Amino acid sequence: MPLTLKKMLGALAAGLLIALSLATTAATANAQSSGFKPAIGVFNPIRTYVSGLCLQPAGGSTAHFATVVQEPCDGSAAQGWEPLSPSNNHYTFVNQVSGLCLWDWDGAADTASHTGRVLMDDCNGSSNAEFNAGQHLPGVVPLESRLHFKDSGTCIDVPGGSAAIGLAVQMYPCNGTGAQLWVI
Repeated sequence: MPLTLKKMLGALAAGLLIALSLATTAATANAQSSGFKPAIGVFNPIRTYVSGLCLQPAGGSTAHFATVVQEPCDGSAAQGWEPLSPSNNHYTFVNQVSGLCLWDWDGAADTASHTGRVLMDDCNGSSNAEFNAGQHLPGVVPLESRLHFKDSGTCIDVPGGSAAIGLAVQMYPCNGTGAQLWVI
């Protein structure tokens, strides 16, 4: 490689590192000024397959037990989710703003006819916060709850496949419909 090409590549790499450092500093300053501790990792929206709406805690809440709803995608941190994979295709989803995880809240009572709430709570390794995506992410996937670290047969679902803004998602028996597919 000619010396000038090496110098150009070195200068380009240095410039990219400086730009990344400045962007990280700005993001950290913005997060700290809003009162929230910045989260580490890559955050992306979770979109409903049928309507393209995004999941977020109701009203952008940072509270424990906040209901998870679908809203128009706006690029906000409330709609940012980091998928963490403890094993295989199993994931927990951490919210960018609150640092809390998606939970199959009523999981202990799940039966074949059960519907349950999807709420936010601590990311503490509980099986209620683990979901089977069926494949490695990214992709278009169902999110099946892993109660007691076993597939439960219930999936995160948009009730009736509705495109209603602010509608709470639910746990519902997995049925393979578009209302249970998520673009992650």
